[in-house]
Amino acid sequence: MRVLVTSWLLLVACETPDRFEGQVAGHALDVRDALFFPLAGGPADSAVLLVLSDREGLCQSLASRQQSPNSSSLMLQLFRLDDAAALLPLAPGAYDGTAVVQRAGGFALGHFERTDGTCASLVPRASGEVVGGQLKVDQLTLGDAGRLTGSFELTFGPNAEKARGAFNARACAITALPASPVCL
Repeated sequence: MRVLVTSWLLLVACETPDRFEGQVAGHALDVRDALFFPLAGGPADSAVLLVLSDREGLCQSLASRQQSPNSSSLMLQLFRLDDAAALLPLAPGAYDGTAVVQRAGGFALGHFERTDGTCASLVPRASGEVVGGQLKVDQLTLGDAGRLTGSFELTFGPNAEKARGAFNARACAITALPASPVCL
């Protein structure tokens, strides 16, 4: 029994806490939920969207086509390309934060967003866009019980604002963000 409890405590202590350190366009993100889902349009293992949010219950909200007002989030599309620009299966390793893909490699494209009480964005698109840095995937398991873990140091927008953090995201059974979510 003692060995089982010790093993459980080590497992809990080794889990990566979700966190975002820094500000983008004057806004912070206190991560309360992190999820990912495969993106439609290619092989299921070739691209995912990683979402860190300051709202709990994010998967259920997205599946119900709901968006939370007064919320912050970081959304990153992760994918890998070969020399012929064909999608490769995702794998642990480094993904360059960028707004423009010009060569083979792993990439993290995305943006930071903060909404007001009507779900309108408070961050200009260019200011919240990832323009540099790197995201490191430590573990990726696809499927219903999937996990995506890692860390990041990213640069945002023309002011080169820096943020870093970590994620331990769970899989969410959706394939796209809702096109016209309801602000609730």
